[in-house]
Amino acid sequence: MRILDTYILGRYVRTLALSIVSFLSIFIVIDLFEKIDNFIDHGVPFLTVLLYYLYRLPEIVLLTLPVCMLLACLFALGSHARANEFIATSSAGISIRRSLLPVLAAGLAVSFLALLGGETVAPESAVRVKTIERMKIKPERARSSKIHTNVNFIGEGERIFSIGRLDTGRGTMRDVVISRLSDFTVVERIDAKEAVWENGIWTFHNGYRRVFDSDRLLEEEEFDSRAFPELTESPVELSEIRKGPKEMSYGELRRFVEKAKLSGGDVLKQEVDLHMKLSYPFNNLIIVLLGAPLGALLRRGGNAIGFSLALVICFVYYLAIRVGQSLGYNDVVPPVVSAWLGNAIFLLLGSVIFFRFTRK
Repeated sequence: MRILDTYILGRYVRTLALSIVSFLSIFIVIDLFEKIDNFIDHGVPFLTVLLYYLYRLPEIVLLTLPVCMLLACLFALGSHARANEFIATSSAGISIRRSLLPVLAAGLAVSFLALLGGETVAPESAVRVKTIERMKIKPERARSSKIHTNVNFIGEGERIFSIGRLDTGRGTMRDVVISRLSDFTVVERIDAKEAVWENGIWTFHNGYRRVFDSDRLLEEEEFDSRAFPELTESPVELSEIRKGPKEMSYGELRRFVEKAKLSGGDVLKQEVDLHMKLSYPFNNLIIVLLGAPLGALLRRGGNAIGFSLALVICFVYYLAIRVGQSLGYNDVVPPVVSAWLGNAIFLLLGSVIFFRFTRK
């Protein structure tokens, strides 16, 4: 059995590696052709372009890995099927289900590796990509963007800024909520209709200031105009959102969501993205559960049929994931349900196909 497992797994891994390299090459070439005018117009050095795509590798690999896993299933296992090798192993008393176990184990291992990569390498790489884009590739966009809406910002002194509209050109904020935390408990909250940045100091208008102690209101102040010199973040600093969900690990994003919730900020989309960080890596295992029995049964048509089938399955799978994500963004279903909806549907479908067609 060890020889058979090694044989099946070896071909699968080789095909998977070839699929990953192929998709990386195609993706980079297409993206390079789209951006080459931008690179030339801004005089981006060749080394910077090289670093840009080097830092994008984790993102591209994690994004296309489920497709590559499915292609490897259909190509590698399809070649075994066309050579009647599964018929031979079944004749020897080894079921197709048992023969596919090494591939399922590979799917589980890749899922955990993708989860690990999404927590370690990918966030840091995304930060570096964003830095290169802002400084080298799209500097005019960074300079021209002055109006920002629905800004959530973690400032100094454990303060959470929730801003409805931020105008960096005029130095104003509207519909502002600022909460100061201590051990994940709100100890001070400032609500104001408007705030103006003048001479390095924020002056708030038409608002309230409240001080709490263990959720008990200690002090409340209503003001028409009041300066808060302790708020040192300038409009430009507030507009430079330090990290988006893609640039954060699961732990960083979870802490941001918890703090932003306490401040009263709207973090529904971030909550969905938080659960997506856990659900997306397991696409690799589910897609193998679905693709392995199909590959083992693919005795006719060759690789062209396998490639077409992979595209159709992945398109429908990604569509299900995006529909679930959209439902979560629009508060139709809870964030955890929206993140796992596509996986749940295809896990059920894959399990039925796997156990139905691998009885022998």
